[in-house]
Amino acid sequence: MGNMSYCRFENTYGDLQDCYDALTEAGSIKEVEENANQYEKKYIRKLVELCKDIVADFGDEDEDEDDE
Repeated sequence: MGNMSYCRFENTYGDLQDCYDALTEAGSIKEVEENANQYEKKYIRKLVELCKDIVADFGDEDEDEDDE
């Protein structure tokens, strides 16, 4: 089931942090792919590309907001 719109970013943040930690711990995307199951494998690079798209499209917006 997808996230409800009122908590979409809150719920996804923790999951994305977990993915980042896994990539950091492994040291490379390739290493994570080698240890991923068949269902996860196809989404690893897609997730990294999506994060790049988010930064490219929204990374230059006002960063003066308080981090919560």
